Amino acid sequence: MEKFERKIHCEICGLETNHGILSKHEQLGSCDGNYFTYQYLIVQCLGCDDIHFVSIYEDEQNWEYDEHCRKQFIKVYSVHFKDGFSVRYEPPSEEEHPPLKGFT
Repeated sequence: MEKFERKIHCEICGLETNHGILSKHEQLGSCDGNYFTYQYLIVQCLGCDDIHFVSIYEDEQNWEYDEHCRKQFIKVYSVHFKDGFSVRYEPPSEEEHPPLKGFT
């Protein structure tokens, strides 16, 4: 089973844990010349085996420079649980992650 790229919250464990990918679907699109990607995944907690649904959004407008001055696209993750509750992992704000000097 392929391992999901980051730790995400598990409703049963109550922690951010590693998850394996059971199934995934990717949808590419564009609107007004801007390209975007949606990924939909069914993941399984590698701690308790509970199943979650994850959606990931990425587009050309969501990016920042990394420490080597390379453009890095930022993904927005949403984890959805059986009871309808969901957790959203958004890009950090400028207060939490200030832009590199000279690139503001």
